[in-house]
Amino acid sequence: MKPVIRCLLGTLLLIASVVPLTAQDKPQPPAPEPAQPLQVQIVIARYQNEKRVSSLPFSLSTSTFLGSKANVRMGGQVAVPASGFAAPQGDASVSKPMITYNYRDVGTNIDVTTVPGAAGRIGLNVTIVETTLKSAAELGGQGAIPGVSTYQSQNTVFVKDGETAQFTAATDRLTGEVVRIEVTAKVVK
Repeated sequence: MKPVIRCLLGTLLLIASVVPLTAQDKPQPPAPEPAQPLQVQIVIARYQNEKRVSSLPFSLSTSTFLGSKANVRMGGQVAVPASGFAAPQGDASVSKPMITYNYRDVGTNIDVTTVPGAAGRIGLNVTIVETTLKSAAELGGQGAIPGVSTYQSQNTVFVKDGETAQFTAATDRLTGEVVRIEVTAKVVK
């Protein structure tokens, strides 16, 4: 064999033996787990002086696939009276009081998004907005005109399959009412 061809074959064999080694040196990323159905339960409980006065459970279906979303919109609009004065008519120099109505959205809005978990836990980004109508007396006021109370929270919670975690707890400054929210996630088999 000619020396040039021998040299060329030797170089090709050297390159061929190095390429598979460098390809094997790189760690392969773990195969992603297949998405599975996920059942998320959220319980909004309200307490007055450590006594539970209400408990509202909500159940949402989503999946473990990152970015999967589920939401609930529950509520309606209510008429809230507002007082005003009518413009004087004719020779009257005094304005007459009148009542008008404004419509306000009340109810519960919940959004759940699957986010990357940690240490075998399921990651959930949860947003809750709850608006309720309360009497003036409940809000520390006087008269017959009701008020609107809003609770809003957004957080990421990490739970194991079947585990329940307290998402948040907050006390209303005006009423002393405590709101506690628990989140449970279960993989549906």
